[in-house]
Amino acid sequence: MKFCITGLPRSRTAWFAAYFTATGHKCAHEPFAKCDSEHEVESAISGYEGISDSFMVFMPFKGKRVIIERDPDLVKKSLFDAFKTDIDVTDYMIDYAIENMRSTDGLKVRFEDIDDRLKEIHEYCVDTPYDEDIGNLFKGLNIQVNKVVITEEFKNMVGGVLCQHGQY
Repeated sequence: MKFCITGLPRSRTAWFAAYFTATGHKCAHEPFAKCDSEHEVESAISGYEGISDSFMVFMPFKGKRVIIERDPDLVKKSLFDAFKTDIDVTDYMIDYAIENMRSTDGLKVRFEDIDDRLKEIHEYCVDTPYDEDIGNLFKGLNIQVNKVVITEEFKNMVGGVLCQHGQY
């Protein structure tokens, strides 16, 4: 895996997965939430160059990492607006994610600066030239998840990560 895009939920990770895939760099979106075991995750990301997943903020990663920084209150509002219900994203989970993002190396980009810094993000993650036509096309697209599918195994993984750090 060459690169990952991470940040708080609703930080355009689905958009980034679609963008990088369109540029010829297969990028998986949220594979952890859809799998029931680590083996399934490994299979799900096999053949991908990148991963775009908010959960990666909690995971070790050896490749290039882009960290999208977004206001936590806007994250909660976006979750509510998208799913018309309060998603259980507790303050301590958000605080812990923010703490991890601050202490993790990588290219840090404010959410509101993504479009202006897309060329920089692209060139940081992959070795191919930025295609302005594809970039401009994607800047006009609203790509987002409209249904959350979370397996029990994923809930257990999240709980395990939080327990390891005294957060749960």
